[in-house]
Amino acid sequence: MTYGARFRADGRRRYQTLDATTRSEAELELANILADVRRGIWRSSATAAPAPEQSAEVPTFHVFASQWVERHRREVRETTRAHWTWLLSGHLLPFLASYPLDAITPEVVDRFKVAELQERERYEQATPAERKKHLVPVGLSPGSINKCLALLARILDEAIDYGLIERNAAKGRNRRLKAPKPRRTFLEPREAQAVLDAAPKKYRPLLATMLLAGPRVSEATSLRCETLTSPGAS
Repeated sequence: MTYGARFRADGRRRYQTLDATTRSEAELELANILADVRRGIWRSSATAAPAPEQSAEVPTFHVFASQWVERHRREVRETTRAHWTWLLSGHLLPFLASYPLDAITPEVVDRFKVAELQERERYEQATPAERKKHLVPVGLSPGSINKCLALLARILDEAIDYGLIERNAAKGRNRRLKAPKPRRTFLEPREAQAVLDAAPKKYRPLLATMLLAGPRVSEATSLRCETLTSPGAS
């Protein structure tokens, strides 16, 4: 197997064939090359030519994100696919759809973040009547905006793997918002008993399972009841 390295030096993208027979040797040689580039002592040679031009134009975020979802949709649950669709169609694509992948910079990601915060602010300033009539969009909480950015980062990571871009603009602590921890409400045992007593009898087993075992709603509703018999019973 022949190993090669793509890197930037002297303001140009470079490609160099590596004198390595294993991946670990290739990674070490690449690290040495990058160290020379940083120190300004790297020199081009016959084996260090400009990187080959891409065979196709860099796709837009809309095109690549759609392909990404199709590649990975069989790996996750339907609820996860629905969550991806909601984040993409409702938020990421309206802002980023027409951007080529290599045009998505940290500045663009920050503009997306600010736009989402402004939408949330408009909703919070709306009157009760405007909210009731859905005249203003609800907007995303800081935690949900961070989920958008996390999905964007996953998609851009794969674009890096495919050699389409060199940097993931959605990664980094500065790209994330400080999100307050969600307030959790817990029931005391007597309160849990009161809930069970007030519930219709047919729902009590499901409610008891959710209250005492703590499964997700989707996990609890997928359970199937079976009649248990003691060993040896006929």
